[in-house]
Amino acid sequence: MFNKTTLEITQLRGRLAKEVLKSRHAEDRIRLLEERLRKNEERSNALFNAASDAIMLIDPESACFINFNTKAHSNLGYSKEEFKKLELADIDIVWNKKEIYLLFAEILQDGHRSFETRHRAKDDRAYNMLINATRISLKGRDIIQYICTDITSHNQTKDELEDSKGKYRDLFHNSLVGLSRTRANDGKLLEANDRLASMFGYKDRQQMLDEFYAPSAYEHQRDREHMIQTIIKDGEIQDYEVFARRKDGSNIWVRYSAKLYPDQGYLDVVVVDITNEKNAEKEKEYLYTKLAQSQKMEAIGRLSAGIAHDFNNLLTVIKTMTYKSKKDADQRSPLHRYLSLIDTATEGAKNLTQKLLIFSKKQTTTFVTIDVNKLISNLKEILQNLVGSKIRIELVLSGDLLDIYGDRGSFEQAIINIAINARDAMPDGGLLKIKTENTITDGAKTFNMILVTITDNGIGMDKEISRRIFEPFFTTKPQGESTGLGASVVYGIVKDHKGNIEIESTLNVGTSIKLLFPPAPKRSTLTGKLLVSNNIDLSGMGEHILLVEDNALIRETTSLLLSENNYLVTVTNSAEHALELFRKDPETFDFLLSDVALPGKNGVELAGLILLVRPDLPILLSSTYTSNKLQWEEIRDKGLAFIRKPYDSTDLLCKIRKDLQVKVSLR
Repeated sequence: MFNKTTLEITQLRGRLAKEVLKSRHAEDRIRLLEERLRKNEERSNALFNAASDAIMLIDPESACFINFNTKAHSNLGYSKEEFKKLELADIDIVWNKKEIYLLFAEILQDGHRSFETRHRAKDDRAYNMLINATRISLKGRDIIQYICTDITSHNQTKDELEDSKGKYRDLFHNSLVGLSRTRANDGKLLEANDRLASMFGYKDRQQMLDEFYAPSAYEHQRDREHMIQTIIKDGEIQDYEVFARRKDGSNIWVRYSAKLYPDQGYLDVVVVDITNEKNAEKEKEYLYTKLAQSQKMEAIGRLSAGIAHDFNNLLTVIKTMTYKSKKDADQRSPLHRYLSLIDTATEGAKNLTQKLLIFSKKQTTTFVTIDVNKLISNLKEILQNLVGSKIRIELVLSGDLLDIYGDRGSFEQAIINIAINARDAMPDGGLLKIKTENTITDGAKTFNMILVTITDNGIGMDKEISRRIFEPFFTTKPQGESTGLGASVVYGIVKDHKGNIEIESTLNVGTSIKLLFPPAPKRSTLTGKLLVSNNIDLSGMGEHILLVEDNALIRETTSLLLSENNYLVTVTNSAEHALELFRKDPETFDFLLSDVALPGKNGVELAGLILLVRPDLPILLSSTYTSNKLQWEEIRDKGLAFIRKPYDSTDLLCKIRKDLQVKVSLR
């Protein structure tokens, strides 16, 4: 039994030793595990505090901070000790304490929640924060972990981006130019502003986005093809002008600029409406053309006037010598007949120079009583030559037509201008009808106006053209074919004669122009050619005439004419020499016959100076025309007598004799 007990004790001791050994081994294991745990905790704390975001562990029951990392308090400007005394409601601007508890309840239930809020720093600055809140377990209880990311700068950038986008949208939609974005592969319109929609005739941008078809926006497809090829080659196109087509088919001029963004697959396009600019350029070019045409016509007019002037001087010599030769020849002789033929031809040449002066607008305005019917009848042959054989001219002239008081050349010019316009309106021929009649206007009881109606059955005009027809430079003819002055000249002539002009026109029917003139006042008729009785003696009575003429041939032939008609003649070629002769003995001269156009002082100035000394001296001025309108008005205002070259010798002698007789009767 003792041995058994001893064995048991020995075994017990062995087991005890083993247990002691196990215990020591367990302690070592525990110490090792504790060391590992400590190191893990240190590592976790290091990571916890080294995190770039603020991390907070919060008690969901009190909303106080259980733990937090360095970023949590340093980002908000607190020390660790200061932050320990705070709770979440002290730093959260958005959520109050009651709302925080409700939020925590949702997080504990759902396990996670992300949201944005704002945290207040110690210095009262606010920061935008993105919160990732998670339910975690710590020492057997659920707590809330906040991971807080500062998104203040991100939100600021986001706000700035949104603001920039808003400004871009405003700029895009309110721009004064058309803007669009177009898909590169097929030209599909992806975006457009209202200005572009209005430009192309759509009611708004949405209608344009729905209905716009790129190829139809080009009047010429070669423009579109050129744009596409240029953009493919260069990636852009700048300031390319296109004659575009609007939704309703009308046209506008636009200037395209576009840039390709190949990675995005679209084009950004800027479109500027340059229709007004193009129209202005066209109008400018048109006005330049009109100016050039007007200058050319003015140059031709001056040339024509110069030719007419020189030719009239020659005709004056021919007519004077023909008159003298006819007077000396036997009326029954062949010579007298030959001279009569020369005289007739000279009269025709005179009429031709009158037409040149009318064309050049250099014709002297001389108001006389005009037999309108006779004037139109005499003009018919000229008109027929102007309008051509395909147009028939019909005259319907009133038998009792009143005379008008006006300028013969201007009246002829008005009729000719209207006839030319009628000819152009009847390219295939037609009828040109000229009708005269007395008429009553403004409620008068008797005839108070003479009406001349000129009608054609040509292409006619619409109301807009009829309204503008009398505007200077306005024309419906192709560029370069007309000055646009013909109708405006007619208007000016009619107004100068205190008349009115009316126009009635219908497309494809014809045009009727009515010229209304007041009748001539009751006075002795002067038709431009004095009617002299064969019984009146045109010879002088030895009177002394001072003849001032710079043309040597006219000076010689006129001197011969006057001398042979019993006048004493002193001749000179300038006003200055004439004044010198006159001042030597003012009483020696009985009459002054002077050309208007002289070298140095002109004939009007000469007459004025002589009249200061001899107010009673009869004066007769002559010229082919007076180029200065004010000069002609001065002639009329001073009551100076005037005879137009080439004058008939009979007319000249009659005027001299008449003026000398008036002088005698006044003594």
